Parts: sequence; C-alpha cells; structure tokens
Amino acid sequence: MGSLVQSRRGSFGAAISAAALFVFIFLVAFMTEDKSITGFAVDGQNSGSVITQHLMEFDDVSSLGSLNPGNYFITGDGVVYWTDNGPVPAARVKSLHESQKNRKIYIDVHGNVGYLTE
Repeated sequence: MGSLVQSRRGSFGAAISAAALFVFIFLVAFMTEDKSITGFAVDGQNSGSVITQHLMEFDDVSSLGSLNPGNYFITGDGVVYWTDNGPVPAARVKSLHESQKNRKIYIDVHGNVGYLTE
C-alpha cells in the first residue's frame, strides 16, 4: 500500500512539472508574439548588407508585379523596400534606369506596377 501512495505522489509531481513547463512556454510565446523574434541575429555594423544579400532578384522594374500588392520604394542601388509596415527589404532589381531610382511605386492586386508621385 505504501508503494502505491508513493508512485501516485511521483506521477502527480511529474504532471505538475509538465503543466508548469507548458504554461511557461505558452507565456513566453504569447509575450513575444508581436516582437517578431526570429532567432536570427546580425552584427549591427553590417546589418543592411546581410539583410539585402538574400533577396529575390528581378531583371527590371516591370518584373516586380509578382510581389505582394502594396507600396514599395526603390533605392538607387536597386533594393526594393516594402513600405506598408515600415521599410522591409523585399527584392532587388538588377537593371534600373536613372528615372526609376529612389522612386515610390505601387503594385496592385493584378500585378500592375505604377509610379507614385510625391
């Protein structure tokens, strides 16, 4: 009888520990949901070059229609930033005309690319 009571106490303690671990993991996930924690860290000095190294590349601006609809900005070196939720690097354009550099563009739901006036 004593061993039965002892084994129940051990399994109850394990169940409480498992429940506490689950609650801890749930709380950490809930608190960091809006923080966009991805586990990817970069050196602050070269963070721009690291982010833009792994972007989709397009031959020209007219090819950008495959991106999600929204507002974008094309820098002078061809990096395309999505600007609807802050500047987020989205793509890189290989060939730019001078008139396309440092321009705001809009991509609609049909993939049409249009230039925005300031």
